[in-house]
Amino acid sequence: MRSEDNSKGIINVDLDGVIYDFDEALRVWLRRRGYARDFPEPTTWNYWEQWGMTAGEWMAQFRTAVEADFMWRQGDPIEGAVNGMWKLSDAGFFIRIVTHRLVHPFGHQKAVESTVEWLGKESIPYSSIAFLGKEGKENYEGIALIDDNFINAEVFGSTDDMSDGLLFDKPYNQREVTWSHRVGGWGAVTEWFGA
Repeated sequence: MRSEDNSKGIINVDLDGVIYDFDEALRVWLRRRGYARDFPEPTTWNYWEQWGMTAGEWMAQFRTAVEADFMWRQGDPIEGAVNGMWKLSDAGFFIRIVTHRLVHPFGHQKAVESTVEWLGKESIPYSSIAFLGKEGKENYEGIALIDDNFINAEVFGSTDDMSDGLLFDKPYNQREVTWSHRVGGWGAVTEWFGA
């Protein structure tokens, strides 16, 4: 979809796992809280199973990290994300960050404030940001969605012939793609768009 400002089009970009290194930020938090164990690279969305935690324990730690202004306010970008986002922006794309950071029943104000502060601190360019609860990202028109969630990328890619779902390659999303395209990092993303 072309935006009204004559840019090359709208690219929707997920935040956690694509721009923000959610996994590593949570590892750092857990270590600071006294967890002395390995936290392997997750191969499933149910991190807690591989991290030796119950779902309730994982969620309690995550919630505490959000409420303590750690998650989403501290942490590092995914390798290549800052440079990649600037390349897309400089090439004339309208970048809309589309994130499910409001899907949890807590910390909405902190999620919004922490996210905007972190993006500014890291000098990550974007034209718009959409904070979602449980609604689908396919509701946000654009020429592409870059996401690490297999279902989000597949659904977006299947909406029409003009929209590409780009699945940001991670160990936990290793399923065969049908409607989306797998990209192996930010170099592959910018190459996809010729930026």
